[in-house]
Amino acid sequence: MAIEPEGFLDRFSRPHGLAGLAAFRIVAGSTILYQYLVNHAQRRFLFGPNGVYPRDLLGGAFPLLAWSRSYVWFEAIYHAGIVLALLWVAGWRTRFVTPILYVLWRSLAARNPVLADGGDNLAHLLMLYACFADVSGRWSVDTRRRPESAPCTLLQKCTAMVHNTALLAMLAQVCLVYAVAGATKVQGETWRDGTAIYFALRKAEFAWPGWSEKVYASAFVVTALSYVTVAFQIAFPFCVALHARARRVVLVMAIGFHLGVAMFMGLVTFAAFMIAADLLFVPEEDFARIGRGLKRLRGWLSVRMQHRDRRQGEPPNAGAGG
Repeated sequence: MAIEPEGFLDRFSRPHGLAGLAAFRIVAGSTILYQYLVNHAQRRFLFGPNGVYPRDLLGGAFPLLAWSRSYVWFEAIYHAGIVLALLWVAGWRTRFVTPILYVLWRSLAARNPVLADGGDNLAHLLMLYACFADVSGRWSVDTRRRPESAPCTLLQKCTAMVHNTALLAMLAQVCLVYAVAGATKVQGETWRDGTAIYFALRKAEFAWPGWSEKVYASAFVVTALSYVTVAFQIAFPFCVALHARARRVVLVMAIGFHLGVAMFMGLVTFAAFMIAADLLFVPEEDFARIGRGLKRLRGWLSVRMQHRDRRQGEPPNAGAGG
């Protein structure tokens, strides 16, 4: 069955993935804010004009912090990043905040590149694409400022097309990351023989005392985790495109994997950025379903707490006969 150009253009001229992009904004923005705040006490040592990383080794990309040796300039740029990260999480005028935050945060990473990891590198790319997308279409200050109904003009259709193109670029980038990671692991001997998780958890810098031992002590667990990790990473690009149920399964596996990385290996920001990227694939209806489930859970917990309070308020012999 041929796809009619008018039908395709009509669908592509409406913005898609607004909930996933909003979830990405909240999680990724909170992680960026965390990076600023957790390094605030040692910010001058790590990123300052006379920081630990030699200025002579800095490249030409994003040299914002290398423009001046003034601490006033550095402090202004650093704290502007904090303010913009807060505004971005809240979803305030993201069309302007997103590119400025991207430049400031990217400049901070360029000032000390040895601190970056794979999560930062992926987030830098996704943030660049997000500059052309509407990341405040849900759960933001911007949504309260927009009119509830407005005529769909030609400019709005063109803007929606740019938004959808940016979203597709973000989704393709995430799929590429998973595919390359899985294909690279297949070539590794420890991943092929199922011992990669064992060796990773045995490293002192990645240990979670009292818990890592319980995982790597079981040959079955480390072998299963090693093979499942490779399998889901290779299957990720196909599952998210084939069927809704397959997409949900692989997304649950991906988020669970990254939560495990955060807990057992201490790579908190890496895991947070990867989870933010995974949320881009969650459609609007799934977020609505999750919201309804949380409301039911909250109602159930409220009833249980009221019942408990009533039981605690009764006198000890209230149920005894006279």
